[in-house]
Amino acid sequence: MALLLVLGFVLLPLVLLCIPLHVHGSVDTVADNSSSLHLTWAWGFLRLHVRKTDQIYDSRFSVCGLRLASPHMTRSEHTKPETTTKRRQGSLSDFVGLLKHDILVRLKTLILRVLRSLRIRADVSGTYSTGDPAATGAIAGLLAVLGLWRVGIRIRPDFGDAALRVRGWLSARIVPIAILCHVLRFMLERPVRAIWLPKLLARKSKKREVLRSESV
Repeated sequence: MALLLVLGFVLLPLVLLCIPLHVHGSVDTVADNSSSLHLTWAWGFLRLHVRKTDQIYDSRFSVCGLRLASPHMTRSEHTKPETTTKRRQGSLSDFVGLLKHDILVRLKTLILRVLRSLRIRADVSGTYSTGDPAATGAIAGLLAVLGLWRVGIRIRPDFGDAALRVRGWLSARIVPIAILCHVLRFMLERPVRAIWLPKLLARKSKKREVLRSESV
């Protein structure tokens, strides 16, 4: 009996991760700066719908068709602290500079594997700019390599001020366990492992030293 309970606790999360999540979203930052997202999990057992415009933020969550309480906020209630363009440029430039060639190759492979597993259908077009020509160019190169135009995503770089001007829709089918397997495989690649493993070992070593000093 105990063995069955243990197997149940182990297998249940795996079964749940195998259930697909259906995603459908739309965006229009050109006309009215609106966006919407609709998530359906377990063939409608859980549903989440989010809609955002310049004036309102509305979300609806339901379980087995029973709608639960959800927030409805005006723009003043849903404002986020703005980040300056200079700060955003610096963070993007630092991130691009940290990516070595071998890591970029494996990151591209990860993204391609994830995209293939998502079954994306889309019709999205527009332009984007990070405000930093180097970061904008790096993103443009990555998008070109990924070939997102094959699934209907056509976004062009704009080397002016930071802005995002896109409109269209996108739908996808996500199997969480497939994404998890791709990410774990990426994290265990030697160049990527060389980044996080030493930090993890150093943190554990520091904790052991602290515990040893406290016990003395």
